[in-house]
Amino acid sequence: MNVVGSQIDTSRRAVEVAAKHPEMMRAVVGLHPIHLIQTHVDEEEDSVNTRAEIFDSAAYRSLLRSSSLVTGVGECGLDYFRLPDSAVDGTGTMLDRQQIRQLQRTVFAQHVELAIEEKKTLMIHTRQGERARDSITGDGPNAYDDVYTILKNFQFPISNFQLRIIMHCFSGTLEHAKAFLDLGATISFSGIVTFKNAKELHEVVRQTPLERICIETDSPYLAPEPHRGSRNEPAYVVEVAKAIAALKNIPLEQVAEQTTKNALELFQ
Repeated sequence: MNVVGSQIDTSRRAVEVAAKHPEMMRAVVGLHPIHLIQTHVDEEEDSVNTRAEIFDSAAYRSLLRSSSLVTGVGECGLDYFRLPDSAVDGTGTMLDRQQIRQLQRTVFAQHVELAIEEKKTLMIHTRQGERARDSITGDGPNAYDDVYTILKNFQFPISNFQLRIIMHCFSGTLEHAKAFLDLGATISFSGIVTFKNAKELHEVVRQTPLERICIETDSPYLAPEPHRGSRNEPAYVVEVAKAIAALKNIPLEQVAEQTTKNALELFQ
């Protein structure tokens, strides 16, 4: 199990939890894009006031080096969903929506640099925006396109180290999936694949090689069917595996075996 941080305090806690259970747990540390500004995030399962943290690469580098149980950098990336019209960042500066997106892009690139330097797996969060609010045409900035552009700017492969990438809780299009697979990324699916209306994502599952798939919960969010609406937990990940097995018309045991192998290799 990977315990994933979302800012400096929870990243430290992730390392502490992994240290208590080294036989079964590993830690991933990073700054989630929603924590770059002060705002209120209201989800179906939970709500939180974000903290407006300044990304301190030295602090996160220290955490990465503090234990062999720290396997990755993240959860980092871009989150254009429900961006406020304005918000205060970690320096106390008021930013508009365009500036918030630019701040996210800058800090994500810093995470990529850190993962390359420390040779750690990069766990990427990507969430689309409410396009109707972003432009007259309703075709606003695309978070997946921006993540891809930033990664491509690092010119893969990077020297002698091929950056290991996992697209966490993937919900993009088939075209996006193919683009990230071409970069060598692993696609990770959550409880969304059990939702009947997630038709486009079902096709992504069908066309993504099993050798490039991981499964996850994204606890406490996105509980799969038949637990949808409740607090998610690691035990429910089997429902994600069942959905993938059904979509690919293969045995559940094959999904379990291969995705476990994939995760072990991805996180070294």
